[in-house]
Amino acid sequence: MTDSPALSSVAATVPRTSGGYHPEPPGARPVPPRVDRPRHGGESRRLVVGREITIHGSIQECDTLVVEGRVEADLTASSSLEIAITGTFKGSAEVDHADISGLFEGDLTVHKTLKISRSGRVIGTIRYTVIEIEQGGSLQGQIEVMPRETAIITAPSA
Repeated sequence: MTDSPALSSVAATVPRTSGGYHPEPPGARPVPPRVDRPRHGGESRRLVVGREITIHGSIQECDTLVVEGRVEADLTASSSLEIAITGTFKGSAEVDHADISGLFEGDLTVHKTLKISRSGRVIGTIRYTVIEIEQGGSLQGQIEVMPRETAIITAPSA
């Protein structure tokens, strides 16, 4: 059985990837490639909790947790916490860096830099070494500034 010229020309214009056929819907914007900083050995551990998703429990050894939805958890042994404007985190977190644009409520320990954007709200028991708060950002609760010489890296080394 031979291919007709019409089928051959169609097949030549179909986008293909090494993982097989993955057509894009008409008018779809191309998705930019993910750029994650690799962990030791080229491995990255990044968890994104998307909008309208809720997670309950314990999260451990995640390099970066990005919250766009809702998380009710204890976060330990992590390097970075990012809460988007649509995100809510309730619980406890101990990280090196935190960038808050949504709501954090609970116990937060940041060994290096805590950034609160103009839409960010942090409520609870907060410990940090360095803080940056944009005009409009909110910080309330029991607050403790840790001396810089006690700042440690909480992410496990490989």
